[in-house]
Amino acid sequence: MLDAIPNRDAIKKAIVADSAANPNRVVSAIVRGPSIFTLRKIDGKKAPILFVRAGAAAADRLLVDPSATDDGHAHDIVEFAPSWDGKRLAYRMDTDGNETGAIRLIDVESLKQIGADVSAPAADDIAWLPDNQHLTYQYVTSDDATGVHRVALHDVGSAFATDRDILSATAGGPAAFAGPERGELTYAPDSPYAVLGIATSDAGRRRFFVSEWKMIAEGTPTWRPLAAIGDGVTSAIPHGDYVYLVSNAGAPRYRVFRTSAISPDISHAEVVVAESDAVIQGPEGRAGFALAGYNALFAARDALYVALLDGGSNAVLRVPWKKPAVAERLRMPYAVGMTDFRVDPMADGCWFGVTGWVHAGDHLRYDPTSGRVASSGLQRTPIATTRPTSRRKRWSSRRGTA
Repeated sequence: MLDAIPNRDAIKKAIVADSAANPNRVVSAIVRGPSIFTLRKIDGKKAPILFVRAGAAAADRLLVDPSATDDGHAHDIVEFAPSWDGKRLAYRMDTDGNETGAIRLIDVESLKQIGADVSAPAADDIAWLPDNQHLTYQYVTSDDATGVHRVALHDVGSAFATDRDILSATAGGPAAFAGPERGELTYAPDSPYAVLGIATSDAGRRRFFVSEWKMIAEGTPTWRPLAAIGDGVTSAIPHGDYVYLVSNAGAPRYRVFRTSAISPDISHAEVVVAESDAVIQGPEGRAGFALAGYNALFAARDALYVALLDGGSNAVLRVPWKKPAVAERLRMPYAVGMTDFRVDPMADGCWFGVTGWVHAGDHLRYDPTSGRVASSGLQRTPIATTRPTSRRKRWSSRRGTA
């Protein structure tokens, strides 16, 4: 059936040529001030390698190479998180896919390890607090027969044994886990608040809380209810004195609204992005899939960026913080599928990886000063104008809903 596609051989040849011309592909990129951290697939290497560079045009400097550990086992970086100032890095590297790797902290400049490994079982969801001195992570112990997770607080440089659980079945007050739940904490350097999202045993249903991150750093957070399961909220992020949320309550394709972080009130929340023909949905992660309503909000210094899925292709809506805020879609160079999306809360614009029907993978950046989406300079991928092109067509379903 595929052989019957017009110009299939030419399309395949162009994609293969582009891929071969770029043996250094970006899997994920995180921007922290002038520092850009990239996890890259390098031809000849079994696992992606972690680099840092001082600006898009600068040369890469090696941080972590999993293949450097020559012990006959396969090692892979499954998570990495630079501190907000870009001076420290936390990462987890698994062995033979065992999902039990320890969290290691290093100084980005000297590459020296900071303290001992955080050896909590199945630790993940590493998140730095804005003070760049504390981080939280999630784990589950072997004696947790019910599958209840825990969230612990780590003070950089301290012993792992001194880490404290701030969330568990018995810690967290109204936010304490019940049954096989897990929590995800979101911080921002431009907000005094942290948002906690708790995924229940019923897939896709979440409840949310908010607390001051300084109280978390002290190990004594006071969680205020933000959204209940019935509110249909799927994700939330802090910005300033507000929390921005995505919900499908009364909006099957989702909408974005905001409420006060000090005194949350969902019933009187302000709508920021109304429901439209596009579905609010974040890009694919390393797992290779995306879920509607999840991981779709990104707060940069200049604007709120909202990831969309529109007719099979991804799009980005930009909502400036300055009033009156006029939302606008970023103009993409071609119909894209996004594989990674990042912002630096202390800088303008956004960065994202893309693929296309007749384009090899690329990495793009939106610059609000020029108003253009262009190559980020992190990945060398030739875009030939003479190659085969793709055209999008839209048909309504039998019920006329799409």
